[in-house]
Amino acid sequence: MMQNMGKFEYSETLPCTGQLVVNPDNWHIKYTFAGPDLRYKVHTISIDSSEIESHIQALESAWRK
Repeated sequence: MMQNMGKFEYSETLPCTGQLVVNPDNWHIKYTFAGPDLRYKVHTISIDSSEIESHIQALESAWRK
């Protein structure tokens, strides 16, 4: 557990290489994508708990095609 400005936060690496981050107010999954070498910026996206279901439905829809 990490304490961040008086707030506690728990994080763990998921099997899909994402990182689950949980705090008292909400949770989200964070993914980090590095470029092929250091010339490229690292991109990080965060999927909020309220968006997870729509991402799962989109993945299922794409998988069926």
